[in-house]
Amino acid sequence: MIYDTSITHACLRKLLDHLHPQDWLVLDLKPSAQPGEFGEPGQTEYGLKNWPDGSTIVTTSIWSQRENGRVLHNVTKYDHFVDATLVETELFDYNERWYRQPECEALVRAAGFIDIHITKAYDDSMPTAHDTFVLACRKP
Repeated sequence: MIYDTSITHACLRKLLDHLHPQDWLVLDLKPSAQPGEFGEPGQTEYGLKNWPDGSTIVTTSIWSQRENGRVLHNVTKYDHFVDATLVETELFDYNERWYRQPECEALVRAAGFIDIHITKAYDDSMPTAHDTFVLACRKP
């Protein structure tokens, strides 16, 4: 989901507006990250890729967190070299919020959805904190 909760709320309201009365919204949501799945705050990673055309891509990636670890933040810089000359630089600024199941339920409820059901993906049982889950909710 979107990392900025105000944008998430606006998107859910827009989805609700586009549904017909009694229509269902079904979301397949991944769980929060497991320890070690992504870089730790302050961790820096480097990469080097030589291409057949003789160009080289150098990557530098720095990990951090926002909002007490609820938002994963990664900035990666890609430097493109041709014949040892820097010809292009691109920055990729990535943020991902870890939404918990109760938060997701509260967000769809606040957007105006009703009849909210959360189940573990693919087996219809109650999910644990680290299971992919399905959230289904209905427009009144």
